[in-house]
Amino acid sequence: MVRWHLWDPWRTAAVRPSRPAIVEGGDCCTFAELVARAEQFGGGIARLGVREGELLATDIPSGPDLFALVLAALRGGYGVFPLSRDRDAQARDGLLRKSGAVIEVTASAREGGAVPCVTAGDVARAASGPGLPASRAGYLAFTTSGTTGVPAVVLRGRPSYSYRGVAVIGEYHAGLESGAHVMADPRFHLGTLGLGLYALQAGSPLVIARQWSPGCFRELVDGHRADTAFVGPAQLAGLVEEGRVPGHALRVLFHAGSSTPPDVKRRAIELFGPVLHEFYGTSQGIACQISAREWLSHPRAVGRAMPGVGVSVRNGDAEAAPEQIGRIHLRYRAADTGAADPAYEDTGDLGFVDGEGYLHVVGRSGPDGLRQPALLEHLVRQQDGVTDVAVIASPGDPGAVTCYLEYSGADAPMTAGQITELGRGLGIAKVVVKAGPSGSFARTASGKLSRVPAARQDKPPAPGPGGEQAGHSARETGQES
Repeated sequence: MVRWHLWDPWRTAAVRPSRPAIVEGGDCCTFAELVARAEQFGGGIARLGVREGELLATDIPSGPDLFALVLAALRGGYGVFPLSRDRDAQARDGLLRKSGAVIEVTASAREGGAVPCVTAGDVARAASGPGLPASRAGYLAFTTSGTTGVPAVVLRGRPSYSYRGVAVIGEYHAGLESGAHVMADPRFHLGTLGLGLYALQAGSPLVIARQWSPGCFRELVDGHRADTAFVGPAQLAGLVEEGRVPGHALRVLFHAGSSTPPDVKRRAIELFGPVLHEFYGTSQGIACQISAREWLSHPRAVGRAMPGVGVSVRNGDAEAAPEQIGRIHLRYRAADTGAADPAYEDTGDLGFVDGEGYLHVVGRSGPDGLRQPALLEHLVRQQDGVTDVAVIASPGDPGAVTCYLEYSGADAPMTAGQITELGRGLGIAKVVVKAGPSGSFARTASGKLSRVPAARQDKPPAPGPGGEQAGHSARETGQES
């Protein structure tokens, strides 16, 4: 049985005021300083005319100001929408309009945006006193990853009760008696920000990385004697490829974001020990989780449904039989959706449930429900040496796909001919294979391989966290059946 208790940063500040809350480079913010900043922001938001329940957007980078703003919103009854600074002006304005945000809080002044803009300093200076809790807690909003096109805005549910903190679960190893949590990827998506916020609310110091490399990751874990960390799939693959672990052993290494090739997952468990913990879900919330020990007994699964969450695999309106592939539908808790009776929602993912109730994700369904690209992608992902793969229907060429394959080692684990043969067995007429070492192809702002039309895949990869460029030469070959 899972045992938990409620906790929040204000309680940590009361009992351990000098405990580090957020560590970033050489800077450290204590819990006392963090909650004082949150109170100041809460007062400033109200003085600037934002009403309870309204949404404010922010592009403040991950750090003390961002998390103080989020805590102020949760405690004061506002919504907060973290928005990546890497998006161009047109994309930003489109997301801001769709979100319904009434104000944007930025790191530096900007004019001409879709909504009024103020700086974090403006908010702090506007405060005339501490912000007071509202009758209802605040809420969060995120964007979808944009792997298949334009990112969409997802508003999380707003609780009907006042802010109570977080349910601290022992197996996640966060809290007053636990070590730091390393946020190895500071970008704005649910996995990294959600787990960072959870650790902070539970009472753990949050260590934020500004640059990514396996070496930097080890230094942060060792230097702060971290108990937990979160990495994305590409980062996990990088750690596995380097084959070195921190000297200080992690108690939990969380990962999520997209399907992890079984070879990468197996090697990661061998490298770090049985500490890996994987989540599956959408921008609406987490739906499934699986421990390393469970995964070894159920390879390739992403776990069973979390309490209160419904998982349904369907073909049309009919529930799929065990082991039968269909479209994955999720029904989140009312607390995550704000709906009294949440409905099942189509994720667009293909998968199946095994005989023991574990969900397996096959891939992303293509336009008009096209399954063949996802099925081919699933088959390629199972091969040893594959670190990431995306199979995308080719625009304007029915029956053709492009397979983007990243791999570890000197050579690709499959030839174009072998991939084409797999495609032929699925009824795919033409497969163009583009293969290169890990980091060869463009990724979204959340770190996933981009699935926009193939023409855009040929652009140089987007910089990773900290501005590093992860580009390599890639080979291309096309074959028709």
